[in-house]
Order: sequence, then C-alpha cells, then structure tokens
Amino acid sequence: MDILIKSLKKSVEHLEELDSVFSTFDYPEKDEYLKNREKIKELNVRMPNSKFTDELYYGDDGRQMILNDIMEYIFNGRGYFYMWKDTDIHKKKNFVKIVLYFINQLMILESISVNYELRNKVLDSLKNKIGDDDFFLDINSKKAFEALKQFHGNVHFDTADTNVVPDAIRTQLGLSSEEVLKRFDKYADSLIPKLPHGLWRELIVYIQLLRINAGYILPLLLNQRIISKNDFLKPPDFLIIREDGSLVGVEVGSGKEEQSSNFSAKMKCQMITAQNSNIPPRCPICGKWILFCDKVIEDFSDLDNPLLYKYDDVRCAHDCESYSYEQVLAGECPYIKYRGKINSDLNPKQRINFKSYYHYHYSCILNTSDSVARNEIIRQKRKWDTHKNSRGSNGTSRRMTINCLKTNYPYFDGLREIENYNRKNLKCYSRHDQKKNCEVCQFNVECERLSKIIPIIDSEEISNEEKEQLKIQIRKLIEPDNYFSFM
Repeated sequence: MDILIKSLKKSVEHLEELDSVFSTFDYPEKDEYLKNREKIKELNVRMPNSKFTDELYYGDDGRQMILNDIMEYIFNGRGYFYMWKDTDIHKKKNFVKIVLYFINQLMILESISVNYELRNKVLDSLKNKIGDDDFFLDINSKKAFEALKQFHGNVHFDTADTNVVPDAIRTQLGLSSEEVLKRFDKYADSLIPKLPHGLWRELIVYIQLLRINAGYILPLLLNQRIISKNDFLKPPDFLIIREDGSLVGVEVGSGKEEQSSNFSAKMKCQMITAQNSNIPPRCPICGKWILFCDKVIEDFSDLDNPLLYKYDDVRCAHDCESYSYEQVLAGECPYIKYRGKINSDLNPKQRINFKSYYHYHYSCILNTSDSVARNEIIRQKRKWDTHKNSRGSNGTSRRMTINCLKTNYPYFDGLREIENYNRKNLKCYSRHDQKKNCEVCQFNVECERLSKIIPIIDSEEISNEEKEQLKIQIRKLIEPDNYFSFM
C-alpha cells in the first residue's frame, strides 16, 4: 500500500505547491486568484451542517467511505489506465496480482478489531498526525475515542458473549453495553476504508469480470449517484457492455433489489447480483481474516486460463507446490484453512454455533490442540493414505483427498450467465477431465481427442521444442479450419 499512497501524495503535494506559488508570487492575476479562493471558502461554510470539504475528510462515522473512495480511485479511477495503455495480457495479470496483494493488506488493517494495542497505536498516530480539530467531528467523537482506548475487548464483528464492556466505560459514555459496542463498531469502522463487506469484495468482482471476459467493464463505484437537475439515480456497482451492445448491471451483495429495479427500468438493462458471503472468511478463533496465499493469487491472475475453477478450492495437502504433504499437515504454511467443527470447550472471539462448519486458521487449530478438529484431520489422512496405497499406479480420486485443509479462490456466485469464453481464452484446451471446466466449455469433442494424444507426445524421448511442434501439427490435423482462432 505504501507506494500507492506515496504516489497519490505526490499528486496532492503537486497541487498544494501550485496553489502556494499562485497565492504568494507577484503576477498580474494574483488578486483575482486570491479572490476566487476566498469565494470558495465562503461557499464551503455557507451551510455549516453540510460543508463541501466534509466530503473529502470527516471526523467520525462516514470517514471510512471517503477513505474507501480514495482507494477506489487508485484502482478504478487511474489504475485501469495501467491495463489500457498496453494490449499485453501480462499487464492485466500484474494488475490482478496487485489488487489481491492489496486486499491482503486491507484484511490485515482490520486486525485492529481484535488487537487493542495495535488499535490504540492507530488511534494515537492518527490523532497526532491529523490534529484534534480535523480528527474529531465534535465532543462526542472525542469521547468515543477516549473510551475505545480504554477498551481491551473486540470490536467491529459479531463477538462472543465473553466480550464484555467494563462498567466504567458504560458510565463514561452513558450507554448500555450493547450500545457501547455499537458505538465502538462505528468508530473503529471509520478508521479504515469501508470494510469488511465493501472495498475488497468490489475489487474481487472487478477482476473476476475481467477473468470471465464479461465485456467492457464500467466501474461505477465512484459514481453511486447519477445526478440530474431535479433527481438522481442509484446505479449498480458495475455496468457491462456486452459484445452485442446490450447492457448488464452488476451489483455486489444483496439487499439492493429496489435500487437495482429502478435502474433497470430506467436503462432497460438486465441486472444481476454477485454474492459471496464467506470468501475470504474470518477465523472465529482469533477474529482475523484468512489471507490469500501466493498460489491462489498466481492462479487467479492467470487470465489465459479463465476456466481454472474446475475446483473452487485448493486442497493444500495435495495441490500446493510450495509446501510438501508433510509440511502442510505440520501447519508450516500460514494460509491453510481448516474447515469443520471444533470443540465446544473452546472460547473463540466470534459468536458461533459449535454444531456448524466454519473456516479457521489451521495454525489456530494447532495452537489450541483442539481434539475435534485434530480427530477429523487424522480420519481424513488415514482415508487418503489407505486409498493411495491401494490404488498404486492406477491413479487416485480427488473425492478421497484431505478436504478439510484447504483454501479457496475468491469467486463470486451470480456471474455465470455473463461468462464469455472462446478458443482464445481456453488454456485448458486438451485437458479434458469431465469436471466443472467441461460443463461450460463448447469444445469437448476436440478436447477429448487431444487429451488422449498430448500425454503420448509428452512421454516421447524428444526435446521440448520438438514436442511443442508436434502438438501444433496434431492440433492442426484435428481442427485445421479453426486452429488459429484458439491457439
């Protein structure tokens, strides 16, 4: 995040220096420049309860939306030029990687919810840097700040019943325990960009729309009100222009049905909703988000392979290229998730139903020595080892793998109907496996033929260059008319 903020800061400093020179240096239009500056200041405070500058920084709940929009501007207002200036697909891949690593940073920012020492450091640093006059909207903001600094509990999510507000803080704010937690949630929320259900999920949908070749993508995240003289319209988060010229609005998250209906009626366009309530998940034990690993980021940025999600998860003990089977089981990778149940004797930070399945950091499971989780992992490991030993060289079944130790690709549901694949997109062409890829692929006949021939070529004792040339000739023979349309 640092290089993004530093570059943005240079632009702000550039504008500040321009204003400083034109305000101080003697030149013919100086008085006129200063007169216009004063007019803007007067208009800004003409309606004291609604300042124009409050839309650029605000000292309480609502500040998170401004911070969010600044980050949206970096990616959707300027970042897309990075992709547009060059047709090279590698720039788009790089953009997707930057977005996903940035999302990891956003998730780490949210750890102030459960780490009060880090939270207090953030509070003090922001107050000292920005100053009381701008950091606090009013006396109530300052009271919330002081009370939150005294609170060593958890905020900003559905915390467990053990998250109790001390009597002294309740008395200080004159609120009930439930009301104090709600106030803390809002105040902590204002310290960071709109999280957890805002910025990063909108960014994930953006790059997924790129992956599925949905059409020309217009992010409208910075234009959540389209204004006319007497009215306004609430647009969706994205507007897609399809190849046939039709429009599709994409809304991230449910609960906006009326808004979507109004826009659809005005624009005569289809509306769809992208939904995913649990990717990425928050670990209930520690209360922190589970980050995306390098493999997920590398795979998801592979825009040449949009059909990658024949499996929507990575089964770490079997699919990981960075850690061995034994290292995964030992928990050496910090990104592994355990999906399952845990012992009801544990005291997780998040309120959960112990009879239900959740995603946890595998490291948290190992640290707690939870017997329920460990027994499930042992059971699945024995099942897999027995299966593998019995099959020998005949191949193994994915159904028998250890599926409770995993991580997931950040796919959202609801976008299937605007997927637009063709031979240019299909890197997985000639990997016929009758899985999810094949369900959406229109080239099964050719693919099945090639999937039988390619392994034979790979097994020949010839150079890699000779193998590639032979594969090209085989593909030409199987479908000569369309060869160059998909290679």
